[in-house]
Amino acid sequence: NAVSNGNIIDTAKSLAWDTTKGNTGQKQEYTDAHKKYNGWSRSDPWTYTDCGVFVGTVIRMAVDPDFPTHYSPTQIQYARSKPDKYQIIENPTMENMQPGDMILWAGHSAFYGGDLGNGYNVIDASATQRVPSYNSYAAYYLKSENPIVARYIGTGKGLASS
Repeated sequence: NAVSNGNIIDTAKSLAWDTTKGNTGQKQEYTDAHKKYNGWSRSDPWTYTDCGVFVGTVIRMAVDPDFPTHYSPTQIQYARSKPDKYQIIENPTMENMQPGDMILWAGHSAFYGGDLGNGYNVIDASATQRVPSYNSYAAYYLKSENPIVARYIGTGKGLASS
């Protein structure tokens, strides 16, 4: 569903910095969206650098209000349990990626962004390391610990449009 994937990646772009950032100073748009569409907070100072919280916020906001708020393993389990909403791609390669795809494994959740300019192709956050921002790690992520790609194929609207 190209419209939905466009909505996912446009939402991710709107909440992230277009260069790789450090662990403080997330966009105000992300702070506001997190509070409105997600709400889950970590018990340490790193809520706004948590990869799963970022992915959960974007997906809930853009296309699926029931998507888990955080935690990559829970997000993987949910996507696998909803074949009407998510196509699961095992052993993904750069050749079969589409902007808006989620790259997921037990330790991380990220969005494939396609060509974001300046060599960037991923939008994500990383606990204690990065607030939501662009990076160039797609090929590296696809070589991680058994990653899957979850591609949204549903027709739903997210919380931002309801």
